[in-house]
Parts: sequence; C-alpha cells; structure tokens
Amino acid sequence: MGGKTVFKRSAVQSNIVAHIAPARPGSGPPSRDITPVVTSFSQLRVVKEAGSTGADVMKKVAGDYSPLSYLQAAICFHLLNTHPGMESNSVIDESYVEVLRSFDLWPFGDIARSLNPLFFRDSRGHPVVVFFTYHRAARETIVKHVHRFNREGYSLKYGSRTWAVHNRSQLSLKRIK
Repeated sequence: MGGKTVFKRSAVQSNIVAHIAPARPGSGPPSRDITPVVTSFSQLRVVKEAGSTGADVMKKVAGDYSPLSYLQAAICFHLLNTHPGMESNSVIDESYVEVLRSFDLWPFGDIARSLNPLFFRDSRGHPVVVFFTYHRAARETIVKHVHRFNREGYSLKYGSRTWAVHNRSQLSLKRIK
C-alpha cells in the first residue's frame, strides 16, 4: 500500500449545486441521464462511452485521477445504483463520532481504527477508496464499504460488509481483512 490520503466526512458531499434533480435508483429506464448526478461533484465529468447500468455506468465517468475524484466517484457510484440505506450523509468520520459521543448517541465505545474515509493504491496499483457508514434502523450497525477502481478510468468493483453491530446490550465487532 502506497501513500494514504485521509478525508473528512464533508469530502463525500456533492460540492456543486445541480440545477436538475438527480435521477434516483429505480426511477426510469436503465439508460437514464447520469449528468446531473456526476456533475454535482467538482472533480468528475461525463464522457460518451458505452455502459449504462450497474458498475458499467462508471465507464461514462471521467475525472482528474486525484484521490478526491476517486472518493467522489465512489459516492457517485452509490447514487447511480441501488444501495439501500446508502446516502452520503451516512458516511462517518472521527469528528462525527465525537459529536455522537457528546450526545450519548454512540453505542460502540472506543474503536481502535480510524473511521475516516481513506484513499490509497493497492499493491497492484489500483486506486482504492474505503469508508464506513453508520445506520440506526432496526439495530445500530457500522458498514465498511470498499471500492477498488481499475488502473485506468473509474470502473470499479464494490464490496461491503457489516463491520459492527450493536444489539441493545451486545456489541459485536467483526474483523475484516
């Protein structure tokens, strides 16, 4: 793993106001216009290439290949695809955890690893973005999201796993390799 870039939670928010409401998953045909979603991120733009559904939609996304552009592309991927409960405001970082702690809303106690969004290149040179989301639905959970991009472009492989679960009086942390 090469040099890591650590982000704050605010980096995952779209930073350009789109004049057209973005298409939500399940609304309209699979070949919907992705421009409003993609252009709401400063480091990304739409290119005319093949692909319109699933991970293939990311073939239409281009950027400046900076760590921030990959983080924005990861969030863009979630906005363009159906990922229940995944919103950019559910991404957490250390400062957000401190705010929750100050209001006694953080049930997980001290966690040894950083929960900040992270960018790095793996041993094969692929850009990787990792972030955690916090969900308070039926049970409080932390989910780890891993996005491994192709060396060229913004096509990616995505994986997620429940990292911690809090069931009233029980706390379970799962180690993920």
